[in-house]
Amino acid sequence: MATRHLNDAKKSARRERDTGIRGRRPTALALVIFGLVFVVACIGADSAGDPPGGTAPTAPSQIAPDLSTWLTYTNPQYALALQYPPTHKVVELENQLQPAPIFRAGFLPTSLIRPTGLEPPLFAIDVYANASQVSLDAWLASSGATTSLRRPVQDTVQVGAVPGIRLVDQTLLAPNTFYYVARGSLVYRFTPLGTHSDEILKTVRFTS
Repeated sequence: MATRHLNDAKKSARRERDTGIRGRRPTALALVIFGLVFVVACIGADSAGDPPGGTAPTAPSQIAPDLSTWLTYTNPQYALALQYPPTHKVVELENQLQPAPIFRAGFLPTSLIRPTGLEPPLFAIDVYANASQVSLDAWLASSGATTSLRRPVQDTVQVGAVPGIRLVDQTLLAPNTFYYVARGSLVYRFTPLGTHSDEILKTVRFTS
C-alpha cells in the first residue's frame, strides 16, 4: 500500500513538473520572437538612412561665392585692385595705427548708413612707406608694425602672385591675422576679418 502511494506521489510530481515546463515554453518563445523583431526593425531603420551603396551622407561643402556679381576696387596711386561683394562698401579708415600708414581703406557692410571710419572693417588695406626698399623681414623688424603681437606665428604666403608673410597671433582677439607684401617703395598689409574676407584676399592683384 505504501509503495502505491509513493508511486502516485511521483507521478503527481512529474505531471506538475511537465505542466510547469509547458507553461513556461510560450514565454520563452515570445521573448525569442520579440528579439528577432527588434533586430530586424533596427536593421531596417539603419538601411533607410543610408543612400544607395551604403555610404553615409557627408556634410555639404561651403558654396563658393559667385565672383561675377562682385564689384571691383581699383587704386591707381598704389597699383592695387581687388574684388569685393556687393554687400560691402569701401570707406577710408581713420589713422589709428603705429607706425602710421600712408593710406588706409576698409570694407564695411552696406547696411551701415553713416560709417565714422572707426568701425572694425570686414577687410582692411594699409599701405606703408618703404623708401629705402629694405626686405620685408627687415621692414617688419625695424618698423614696429608687429610690436602689438605677443606670440606671432610667421609663415610665407603669396598675395596677388607676390611672395609675402602672414603673421598670426592666437593670443589676441580678432583681428589677429595679417598679410604683408613688399613691392618697391611700399609695404602692403591686408587684414581679413569678416564674411568673404578670405575670398577677397584671393582676388588681390597688383596692377604695375
